[in-house]
Amino acid sequence: MPTRIISSCRAAAACRRGVTSIEYAVLASMVAAVIGVAVAAMGHTTATNFQTAIAALSGGAAPAGQGGTPAAPGGGDSEPASDN
Repeated sequence: MPTRIISSCRAAAACRRGVTSIEYAVLASMVAAVIGVAVAAMGHTTATNFQTAIAALSGGAAPAGQGGTPAAPGGGDSEPASDN
C-alpha cells in the first residue's frame, strides 16, 4: 500500500497539467486586477461626463463654455423699454 501512494505522488509531481492551469489562473487574476484598477481610475471621470450630458439634455445648467443662451446686448431685456 505505501508503495502505491508513493508511486501516485511521483506521477502527480511529474504531471505538468496542474502547473499550467495554475499559471493560467494567476495570469487571469492579474488581468482582472488591471481591469479593476483601470475602471476605478476612470470611473469618476466617466460619471462626471454622464452627469454633464444628462444635465444638458434635461435642460439643466450647461457647463461653463458650452451651450446655453448668450446674454442680450446691453445685459438687459432684449426688447426696448417703452415710454408709457
